[in-house]
Amino acid sequence: MILYQILENGYYGGSHETEDSDSLPYGYTRIPVIELIDGEYAIWTGSGWNATTNPPPLVVDQVPSVEQISLKQLRYILLQYSLLAGVDIYISSISGDAGDQLRIDWEYSFNVKRGSQLIQHISSYLNNDTPLIDKLFYEASLIED
Repeated sequence: MILYQILENGYYGGSHETEDSDSLPYGYTRIPVIELIDGEYAIWTGSGWNATTNPPPLVVDQVPSVEQISLKQLRYILLQYSLLAGVDIYISSISGDAGDQLRIDWEYSFNVKRGSQLIQHISSYLNNDTPLIDKLFYEASLIED
């Protein structure tokens, strides 16, 4: 028998084959996941699966510390989490010399350090969510540069 995992956020978490059993573990259903196309995610409605284009919300866990990534990796991870356009607008909105320096970093840097002014501003845009920044840095580091 195949069981389909429902994550705590309601999204599909994978399937697991198990022996036939009358009991159903918490967080699983026997209802198969619907067919999805690229860019869609399966979400549990309480009685079946629906497709959504909204990515699962970030779940911030303890992640290994990463101190430096490339700007390309940073942009890719922000794009993956639909944050790139907002960060770009935020950076464009900063005025004065500080804004000019920030835009130079945003457009021409090769590497980005975790404690840089650029990351401090991006962190500010993300409500100073340090665990989220840590997660983004870690996941960005896994992207081939």
